[in-house]
Amino acid sequence: MKSGQRLSEDDLTRSSIRHVGLSATGKTFFPYNAEVLVREGDWSNKYEARFELWYKPEQGDESKVAETTRMINGWER
Repeated sequence: MKSGQRLSEDDLTRSSIRHVGLSATGKTFFPYNAEVLVREGDWSNKYEARFELWYKPEQGDESKVAETTRMINGWER
């Protein structure tokens, strides 16, 4: 697996995008939950994967909100 390579890019992007509202006071919590499937790799090997949460406003630049690293197994049929 190449370092910095986006895994299952089309599937992950499509399955993890959420449209949320805005809070006028900044005190409203918008829960986020997404289940994703990484198709690279195989079940017999674990590897480190970085997951990032990005905010993209209707106008302006997107910005990274959070990042975490997890050990995952790949997927195989």
